[in-house]
Amino acid sequence: MGRLSPASALEVAVTELRDPEPRDAWFVVDLLVQGAQGSFFNPHLAQPATLLALVQQLQMMTRNQQILTPDGWIWSRVFMLNLAQHTVGFGWLAEESPQRPGDAIEIAAISITPARRGQGFGTRLLNGVLTYLQNEFPQRAVVARCRPASAQMEGMLRARGFETVSSGADSVELRLSQAGAPEPASTAAPDNPAT
Repeated sequence: MGRLSPASALEVAVTELRDPEPRDAWFVVDLLVQGAQGSFFNPHLAQPATLLALVQQLQMMTRNQQILTPDGWIWSRVFMLNLAQHTVGFGWLAEESPQRPGDAIEIAAISITPARRGQGFGTRLLNGVLTYLQNEFPQRAVVARCRPASAQMEGMLRARGFETVSSGADSVELRLSQAGAPEPASTAAPDNPAT
């Protein structure tokens, strides 16, 4: 796939979004488990019974960009964020429902390795994912769900035009309020500790 259009020329020299390889599944699962343990992602992701199935699904998704849900197959895509030759994070996109193809695409997860959090990598990853969605799916709505511990991620999304659709005790659902991904006022937006 190569590089997506990053937000600035400096980012081109520093980071790269790339397609995942089957071996990246364990990297993704490790960050998902860390995020689940920190309440950034659904806690069931940290349960051992979930892990092997998740790795198999992720490895399959790297080949055909689909994942099996209880309701059927949906389109899904993972992007890996590299700094030089080192993977520092991932972004996971998925259709919301197999019953409504063409409906919204969800930013299912964004996570950055603990050593790289707070350095703008989550912002770069989110910008790259939103640019991809704007270029490839300009007519599709974009949504995200944030757990209460993900306040920084919620702030990054709001800075790019996401607005609250619904709010509950365990998450807030946000939707991109306009076509495209507006540039934030500052590229120094804080990263979510799990993103």
